[in-house]
Amino acid sequence: MTVKRQFRLVPSIETGDKDFLKKSILVAFASSDINYVNEHFGTASRFVIYRISASEATLEKVCEFDHANKDGNEDKLGPRLEALSGCNAIYCTAVGASAVRLLIKRGIYPSKQDEIRSIHELVDSIQDSLTEGVQINPIPGLVWTGKKRVGTALMQALLEDEWVE
Repeated sequence: MTVKRQFRLVPSIETGDKDFLKKSILVAFASSDINYVNEHFGTASRFVIYRISASEATLEKVCEFDHANKDGNEDKLGPRLEALSGCNAIYCTAVGASAVRLLIKRGIYPSKQDEIRSIHELVDSIQDSLTEGVQINPIPGLVWTGKKRVGTALMQALLEDEWVE
């Protein structure tokens, strides 16, 4: 199982804002249509990845994957985890216990959405929670101080919790 296609936006040196890069986070969304979070992490057909700061958000990358069955086959996770390199969080409708552990070990916070949500709505919500200087809880369960992530009790609870696939 590999990445089928990948589209990446690369800013030019003139337009690349280093301050934006320092104050932003990378957030991925599991989506079948690039508009809504509507897929399970392990079988998502694509990830839509945004770089988000308090003042702006830019589409960074879209990764498309081959079809994956919901069969407990862990081989499908490798390409998905690689595609999330550098990301701080992934929003999806479901995520298995083994995937949660692998994501957290890589410093990626999984955020399970109980209902289908608009990616733009979620980006706006994340932006609203980001502030200048110290960034607190742009994603529930994490505290941000610049580029350093500090896990909270929620993160530890996720690691210790028993997950059902």
